[in-house]
Amino acid sequence: MNRYLKLLKNFFLMVIGQFSSKLLSFLLVPLYTYILSTEEYGRFELITTTVTLLTPLLTLVIAEGVMRFCLDEKYDNRQVLTIGLVIVLCGSLLLFALYPLTLVIEVLRGHFFWLFIFFFSSNLHTVMSQYLKGTGDVKFFTVCGVISTAVTLGLNILFLVVLDMGIVGYMAAYAIAHIVIVGVICVKINVIKSITNPFKIEKSTYQEILKYTCPMIPNSLSWWINNSLDKYMITWIISTAAMGVYSVAYKIPSIITIFVTLFMSAFQISAVENFGSDESKQFFGRVYKSFSSFCLIVSSALILGAELIAKILYQKDFFAAWPMSCVLIFSVVFHSMSGCLGTVYTSAKRTKFLFYSTAIGALINIVLNFILIHKMGIMGAAVATLISNVCVWVFRLISARKMLNFPINMLTDILSYVFITVEIILVVTDNLYAFLFAVLAFVVVCVINIMQFVKSGMLSSLKLAIAKKPKTEEGTQD
Repeated sequence: MNRYLKLLKNFFLMVIGQFSSKLLSFLLVPLYTYILSTEEYGRFELITTTVTLLTPLLTLVIAEGVMRFCLDEKYDNRQVLTIGLVIVLCGSLLLFALYPLTLVIEVLRGHFFWLFIFFFSSNLHTVMSQYLKGTGDVKFFTVCGVISTAVTLGLNILFLVVLDMGIVGYMAAYAIAHIVIVGVICVKINVIKSITNPFKIEKSTYQEILKYTCPMIPNSLSWWINNSLDKYMITWIISTAAMGVYSVAYKIPSIITIFVTLFMSAFQISAVENFGSDESKQFFGRVYKSFSSFCLIVSSALILGAELIAKILYQKDFFAAWPMSCVLIFSVVFHSMSGCLGTVYTSAKRTKFLFYSTAIGALINIVLNFILIHKMGIMGAAVATLISNVCVWVFRLISARKMLNFPINMLTDILSYVFITVEIILVVTDNLYAFLFAVLAFVVVCVINIMQFVKSGMLSSLKLAIAKKPKTEEGTQD
């Protein structure tokens, strides 16, 4: 199948299966902000943020290795899945052994049960899902997304609305949803037949997979610093309630994240094929241009409507989060484009370069968070995150183009960044005349990026691929 068509097909399958669950987490925000206090929401965010920190350390980023090596025909998928499950199990046992540490850390004291449940269930879910993608069973991956949505929605209504369980019900709904999906996948793939004796797998197989995943550990930790350390620093410098408000500010940017996550799930599969060839350079260049244009247009639109969206989503004290949302929306754009560029490193199996880029961003983030939170409050954390993500993107763009010399149009991109920056300043000013100029900036961003999308050649490539497909099939029948 043509690469463009395959990417489009996988993307739509991801949308069908995962869009509903991603959208659900967004649509349930009014319920959460109405029922939960800023303190309770902040406490939950601390637990999930800690799980995100522990995951690369205790699982060695094995989920990424499971997908990548299942895509490689040289490896036995049964062995790859077995290695993935063994490492998640060992990581969970190690976390259990670390229980005494949670008694020392004040913010985690009394929350170890949920910390452990979230870690084990979410990582098991991730490994099984990556296995489905790696083995090409994207359709069933889609079905799992639909099931996950239904279970999560049903449990949230039951635990929060009917039983009024508060923060415990919120956490239980997500943990149970993970466990249900793991069970469904195990039944579908007949997990007993899909794994093998871990002691009979050659040592070299373990080494090759871990050689691929281990360099991603510092990269994942650096991303954690870029995207999550600010929550701890806000808790430390200001309060848990302030961190709850800041966490909610990410909900509007999550609209972009929804589509980006779906797209990247599909793109990871396509990016590996014939990597390094002239055709792959052209393919990546067209995809990257189209992807960045989409992110910039959507982000500009969200920034323009951020206050209105916040009035719908954010209840009570949470409404104060909307100005931070504008900055974080722009930050998510650079994070997304960095993720797209990261596929160059993973496809080339040169994952150590992921670390170099995110480490730079992490160091900048730490310094800026400490300075700006003291000076600007919660908004300082958002600005620090934006600047650090821009730095990661710049590094990756330069180094990725050295590995795969794909075409870009830097001038139009920079113009878009300037106009979006101006738009943010005007929108946050919260003045009618300023808003009118912000609308003008939005129009300019749309015009620039629609033109870039047309010039990228993505549409013409898709049309050509679709036009050729019937002819190919007809020739095969003859």
